[in-house]
Amino acid sequence: MLSPQNRQDFFMRPCKDCNKKSLVSSFFLYKQEPNYSNIEPTVEIICHLEWNNHYRVFAQWKCQRPRDPKHHQHEWRSSYTWVSLGNFIDKTPAKDLNKKNFYMQKCHECREECEDKNKHKKHRGCKKCNHDSIILNYDQLVQSAGGKPHKRWLCAKCKGGAICTRTDNNYRVPRVRKIKLF
Repeated sequence: MLSPQNRQDFFMRPCKDCNKKSLVSSFFLYKQEPNYSNIEPTVEIICHLEWNNHYRVFAQWKCQRPRDPKHHQHEWRSSYTWVSLGNFIDKTPAKDLNKKNFYMQKCHECREECEDKNKHKKHRGCKKCNHDSIILNYDQLVQSAGGKPHKRWLCAKCKGGAICTRTDNNYRVPRVRKIKLF
């Protein structure tokens, strides 16, 4: 495992035009070594989206609360999803992921309906509302146009003590919103 300083040194590369050293912001992985220029890469890894051997993705989640007449199994979408880097690179289907392959998110509806109202929302949890969730599907995160401020209280990386910062100005990655607002 590289220290943060060694990692930064490893990803510093000279520019082909001016020879000035710059931080590599992303790189492509190929299934095999490309022997001609029109081979498509398997995946692009954007450096600031990797943390703790996990990769940030956009995912559809589902609460595992048992069904009853009063409650349905809530589903939601989240860009604060971290899956194992290996599973992301291998494009492992969501149905084949287990709890060790991603950072868990708790159901927002269960937390809102928690009967223990004296605790702050993020600390609530009881046998009735502390259900695990599963990832139904996930995809590479696409930067949205005019993105909203980062919600640190939802981000596993921030909650784990690291700080989410962009390491690039990667204008090659299109800012496309994947969610329908209305």
